[in-house]
Amino acid sequence: MSSTTELAIVITVHNRNDRRFRNCIRSLLRQKTSHSYEIFVVDYGSTDNLEEMLQELNSPLIKYAYIDKTPVNRSHGNNIAIVNTDASLVCVTDGNYIFQDNFVQAIFDNAIPDAILTCTARPIVIPQVYVESDEVDVVEKLDEVLKKPGVGPGPLRGSTYVLVMDREAVLRIRGYDEDLLFSEDIDMLRRMLVAGALLVRLDKNTAVAYQSMKVDSEEKKVLGKQEQQNLRYSDAMAAYRRKSPMRNLNREFGKL
Repeated sequence: MSSTTELAIVITVHNRNDRRFRNCIRSLLRQKTSHSYEIFVVDYGSTDNLEEMLQELNSPLIKYAYIDKTPVNRSHGNNIAIVNTDASLVCVTDGNYIFQDNFVQAIFDNAIPDAILTCTARPIVIPQVYVESDEVDVVEKLDEVLKKPGVGPGPLRGSTYVLVMDREAVLRIRGYDEDLLFSEDIDMLRRMLVAGALLVRLDKNTAVAYQSMKVDSEEKKVLGKQEQQNLRYSDAMAAYRRKSPMRNLNREFGKL
């Protein structure tokens, strides 16, 4: 597949016409890179004129899709973007972050040939007190903001890490699991690795983060299977009891 865009940065949101998300997009528009990229915003049923805010930013880099559904299903939103972008790589992230201006370039600088999965810890978490302040523009003066207390990459957990995936590889495993409403990126990381993806380290923290995510996803997989087994057992028992000729007798003696 020929591609006119090298990277799609995908963000699925709902009712995010706020200063934090606006600054997130502004930081992505300020990337210093020689590589082509787009910011694909999937708007999941917003009612706060989010599209107008994006139009005010007036950038051809922003691609917008509105999904008339609630509640939000990030996995479904991510799949919408993956199917509708022509970018070779897909980067799924969150609208709560601010990105340094080398974010996109670092992805390509640290990539290796034939890699179909990278995991990087480049987003910056900024406390709300600084986001809402009129004293400093957190995007224009990010170097100053980085020195303030509580500002930084955040704790080592899946949600603070960005997955960068080969689009064709994602399509081969049929995209995100839309039954997952939480931990969807952790599950995608696990499934990509099972499918033979090569994990590329972009910084010294990535290995630690990956181990944390791997353990977390494995534990949730076991717990999820057990929960499904329990539900199937409960359903089977309920169906048996409904059909049982002893049902009325058991009820009479308080056994059901």
